[in-house]
Amino acid sequence: MESTPEELVAALEQHNWRAVFDLDPMEAWRRLGELAEQLQDEDPIASEGLRIVQTVSGMMLDGDSWDMPYKPLAQFEDWRSALPSDLDEGQLRFLHELAPTLPGSQLAARVSDVLHLRTTSRTERIEHAARAVELWIASGFTRVLARSEGEDWIRAAEIAARYRMAESAGRLTEQALAVLRSDDDIAALRAAGVMRRARYFGEHDDEVALQMESRGLRSAVARRQRTFLEEALRWVRGGDAAERHARLHELIGDTWWDEAVSRAEDSHLVARDFFANAYNTYRAIPRKFRSAAVTERLSRLPAIVREHGEQALGEFTSFVSDPIDVSSIRELAESFAAEEMPIDALASWFVNYELDAFETAKSDAEMLIREHPLTHIFGSSTVAADGRKLHSSSSSRTHMGVENGVWSQMVKHFHQRIDLLAQSYIRPGLWSLSAAFRLSLGDFKLMVSASPFVPPEVENLYARGLHHGYYGRFAEAVHLLAPVTEACVRAALHRDGIETRNLRVDDTEIEPGLSALMELDGADEALGYDLAWNMRALYCGPLGPNLRNRVAHGLVSDVEAAGADVVFAWWLALRLAFVPYFNMVRAEEHRSEHDSGVGPKLCGKARANGRGTCQRRVGARGCPFHG
Repeated sequence: MESTPEELVAALEQHNWRAVFDLDPMEAWRRLGELAEQLQDEDPIASEGLRIVQTVSGMMLDGDSWDMPYKPLAQFEDWRSALPSDLDEGQLRFLHELAPTLPGSQLAARVSDVLHLRTTSRTERIEHAARAVELWIASGFTRVLARSEGEDWIRAAEIAARYRMAESAGRLTEQALAVLRSDDDIAALRAAGVMRRARYFGEHDDEVALQMESRGLRSAVARRQRTFLEEALRWVRGGDAAERHARLHELIGDTWWDEAVSRAEDSHLVARDFFANAYNTYRAIPRKFRSAAVTERLSRLPAIVREHGEQALGEFTSFVSDPIDVSSIRELAESFAAEEMPIDALASWFVNYELDAFETAKSDAEMLIREHPLTHIFGSSTVAADGRKLHSSSSSRTHMGVENGVWSQMVKHFHQRIDLLAQSYIRPGLWSLSAAFRLSLGDFKLMVSASPFVPPEVENLYARGLHHGYYGRFAEAVHLLAPVTEACVRAALHRDGIETRNLRVDDTEIEPGLSALMELDGADEALGYDLAWNMRALYCGPLGPNLRNRVAHGLVSDVEAAGADVVFAWWLALRLAFVPYFNMVRAEEHRSEHDSGVGPKLCGKARANGRGTCQRRVGARGCPFHG
């Protein structure tokens, strides 16, 4: 800051700029920017002061956070807008000089709150905190408690509670209760929400709960009824809370039921979801509080949900894209059989298509979302072929540090990619290779023994799964490889020092499944991010093929057992065994040539195709895969 705090304050006094304090912080941010631009040449010192105030007005308040209540207004890859911690000492001194002169408003309160956050003196911190609360109270919260007002009220209430400002806390409470008791239903709902988030109001619980319940019951719109009744549910406390909770749950379940019945003719998919919500709401009622109507509906709802789920399948629309020419890919896959040796043919088969890279999949998904933002605004659901709802984006979790929407797009693209790869590249290549090279179970055992991914205790099972798949018996292959792959992942985590077992309260120990293993801290690093991504997308979670659970629970049909997902799973398993084996053989060949000093040793045995003798180099193990 080039000017002194005193010069900045004096320069601002020469201009009529305080009208911005009648605006909410975001409108003030825009207006301050316009004024600073207008004064840039006429009065650069005043323009500098306006920019500092604008910086404070542009900080986004999150009332729930005590230690870091302000968030950036904008944030990109390597840049973000300012936070309180970014203000230098000169700017803080200027705000300190300016704060006592500001009129009561949300923005003036934020200036004092920023000083409260940055000041190191305890006495001054309390002074700034008290001024911020008084300014927030003076600005008033009784209009409609819009979002910015709500965040300000929560912040003021939090400060008043922590610094034991009982009188200020009482005034804040009365302001919020005035909104709660108003004729405006939406404003009352907001008031209940901000009071609940403030977490320290206890004497008004019953009033808030009754206000929300009565407003919900008199509404004619089911969605609004639920919103108010669910808010009432959060406020019910006391000795009869269990019975009151049961009554509210029944009322909420009834709104889902009524709306599902009314929507059944329009959309079986919507009706299915609403009936399912009614079922889950009714189930939350303890048995001793269930009415006869609730008990009767609970007995019927599972069948109703399944019925509408099956009927919903007819509502889906198939989109057919332009055809994709895969003839060149098929020709490439079939050409590998012309190699003289299986090890070279398999190496060529794998080298043309690498594992799906995690970072590439993530960046592609993010780019698609940026290019088509409207298609990703709303939530999405995954529905099984039999009409069951498998997944909802609203309840999905973050994976590998990737947000839900991006992860969903990544898995969707992964599934499309492996479907195309299996049909156009893996199957044609496998048909040609298995016809040209008759590999035995012993060959696969030799291959698997070289893979660090496969622990010794499951090598035989892993090799059998590969052998079955090589000759097209994919049903047998997947039922061996899916559980064995879980054992391989568990072994990899153990080698990296990650404890996988869960210890129960009775001292018994259980081993979690593959999906739970992949959620352990360090799992991605132990496997490598690319392999971890492929494992998650292929074996874990309802968004993708979910092969681990489908195999474990007997959900894989005859058709699915020979489908693209299973073919790719077999190909991935073969890759994890073959690549280490290939690298070992080539390293041994290189050492053999180097140690002998006379050049490579040739096999000299008859070739498998009967044409001449094999002139391949051999290592310490002899000629690998000689037919």
